[in-house]
Amino acid sequence: MIITKEDFPEKYEEFLEKYKGNFEKRKYFKINMDLETVEREPSWVLELSFLYYETENVEIISLINENLAECFKDKIKKIDRLSKYSMEEIKKRFWRALLNNDGIHTIRLGNELILRDEKAFFESVYKYSFISSDVNKLIKTYFFELIYKKSGYHIELLKNLINYFSSSSSEYLKFESSEYLAYFNKDKVDELYKSIYEKECEKYQIKRLDLSPNIKLSPEKELIFNYLKKEELVWK
Repeated sequence: MIITKEDFPEKYEEFLEKYKGNFEKRKYFKINMDLETVEREPSWVLELSFLYYETENVEIISLINENLAECFKDKIKKIDRLSKYSMEEIKKRFWRALLNNDGIHTIRLGNELILRDEKAFFESVYKYSFISSDVNKLIKTYFFELIYKKSGYHIELLKNLINYFSSSSSEYLKFESSEYLAYFNKDKVDELYKSIYEKECEKYQIKRLDLSPNIKLSPEKELIFNYLKKEELVWK
């Protein structure tokens, strides 16, 4: 599927509805024959398309199409409400599902939680992102919140976030190991992650790490970072 400028509906919410089910990659990491884990970047379709609507920069469209080319057409499934559970049950089940990489149940539980208590939802997904060694989880969480505040809630946004959580590497940070944190700093951290981390860590009572970015940003993340800096939504 290739999208041209003329294919974009008037509003971002309409874009989500028009192309729903086309925003996911099947896998975000693979293990080669030498038993090395090779990580793939997330699908940035939703973030890039949001930037397009915000900036009207037509150069973004080519990156959107590059990302779409790596995505597959997912079946549209109705997400039922879970009204029979109490708030405490929803919060506990959602957290457990996140840790277990249980994509289907996490989406249903996350949908119920954000509809009932958005503060509790964001506390859970941020804390999960902060303990992950995959820096893209925090980046996608931060941008999910940004889109949510500007454009409102849409189930495709939640599915994209949770599917990435459950389909990508589940390695967690070892805060007690200085050797591991040095590796994380050297081989994982980029400027975009650092800026979001330093802006949000105190809010969620996360131990502040001394981060020194070494990883070059991809073209997609460069666009996202420049937008956030211009809008003064991250530390420069």
